[in-house]
Amino acid sequence: MGREGEGQARQLPLELRAPGKSFERRISAAHARRVQGRHGSRPRRFQRVRAVEEKGFPDHLRFPRTVQGGPCGEHEQGRAFQSPLLRARGRHLLAGQRPCAQDEGSVGRVVAKFSIIIPVYNVEKYLSYCLDSVRAQTYDDLEVICVDDGSTDRSARIIELHAAADPRIRLVSKENGGVSSAKNAGMREATGDYVLCVDADDALVPEACERLVRAFRETDADVVTFGANCVPACDGYPWLVDCLSPRDAVYDGFDWKILLEEKSRPFAWRTATTRAFLVDNGIAYDESLPLGEDQAFHFDVYPLARKTAFISDKLYDYRVVREGSAMRMLFDDLAGRMGKHLDIVEAVFSSWDRRGLIDLGPSRLADWSLDFLFLDIRALAPDDAQRAFARLKELYERYLEGHGDPAAGLSDPIARVYRRVLEGSAQAMPRMELWRYVAARMGRKAYVKGLVMRPFIKAKDLFRRKAGPSKKQLAGWLDGEKERAACDKRLADSLEELLLSNLE
Repeated sequence: MGREGEGQARQLPLELRAPGKSFERRISAAHARRVQGRHGSRPRRFQRVRAVEEKGFPDHLRFPRTVQGGPCGEHEQGRAFQSPLLRARGRHLLAGQRPCAQDEGSVGRVVAKFSIIIPVYNVEKYLSYCLDSVRAQTYDDLEVICVDDGSTDRSARIIELHAAADPRIRLVSKENGGVSSAKNAGMREATGDYVLCVDADDALVPEACERLVRAFRETDADVVTFGANCVPACDGYPWLVDCLSPRDAVYDGFDWKILLEEKSRPFAWRTATTRAFLVDNGIAYDESLPLGEDQAFHFDVYPLARKTAFISDKLYDYRVVREGSAMRMLFDDLAGRMGKHLDIVEAVFSSWDRRGLIDLGPSRLADWSLDFLFLDIRALAPDDAQRAFARLKELYERYLEGHGDPAAGLSDPIARVYRRVLEGSAQAMPRMELWRYVAARMGRKAYVKGLVMRPFIKAKDLFRRKAGPSKKQLAGWLDGEKERAACDKRLADSLEELLLSNLE
């Protein structure tokens, strides 16, 4: 560049676009987002972004588009928009991985591209609603890879209609191979800097991708795990709501607290990663697991991450109960569930053995597996329980026993259970020993409180059954049914609107 051009960035043709008034309403004061206050591994309290009505568009929400189009070409959300804040800030971000004019010292920076992978199998009722939520993202530079895993309903046609309206969406078709196979196919097609898998019956909140990109940049993490809402809210039971409500935290390297204490599992759709991290470590979903692939995925991801971030923002709407879903069918069959859970434990142990990770903590793996399996196995019929304990013993002997004495790192009640599994006597454990194990899991105070309160809880339940539902319970059930009906109507409306727009 000649002397005249020193200190000046090359001018590129730009046309600024904003998502329009509906988006402005979404980020108004009632729905103001919370933004992390500073960089670093010790996040401070979040601060609210001022609403659009007060100061116009916040500068981090301005995503210009090229006039020529491209991956973020023109679609129905865009409208010509001129921002006075551009003159004050002088920072221009271009979509599609193109270099852009920047403040001094940041020349050559590019906008990050986000890859959203949606495995699809016979979800025509929910799919349009899911894709609507993805297309409504406030972050424009997306690629949406919908992997049709051999659907026999109209799912593929619905994807084609959305793709015709939005060039960021593309359809990948394959023979039926299961959800892990579909996710892996999508990951192979992904070209973005960041990757997130979204279930086809769920939805993203409008600012999800934007908030995730900001979290990756602020923390420099390989992995970001976020919170989620239960849909409908009336179906969110306490354990699930707590599980989907992580705190704000950043970890350098691996800490067992990530897997065992943080709200990190079991759903992989609430964990975004950099694509480079997945590629460099050869991470993929285990296609041998028809269910529970999310657990195995997290046990691969967290130990290998250079840095892991948790953010409390609830960026995802999780549909708690769907008729015919794999999770729904799984919980109806205890013996089948135990078989699938043992498959998960074997997949985790096998992967850690292959990657040389077991020495990070064989005691912790034993502790996690017992917490995951033991009490449910005890609840099985005697023959089923005997087979399950025999398989668990074989897994311990094959993967853990060659790495010191795992029982040495466990508390005494849990170590006794581990040794009983190895001895083949776990099924015949004395009641007092079982109580000590449960107390060690729950904490002594919680366990004693449970014992003391048990007769009162039983008496209260008996009274409720005889008295019938109270007015408060009836009102709660009615509100829940109204909420479910509203959710079903939104699903139907999204599909009807798509079909009508195609006819026009």
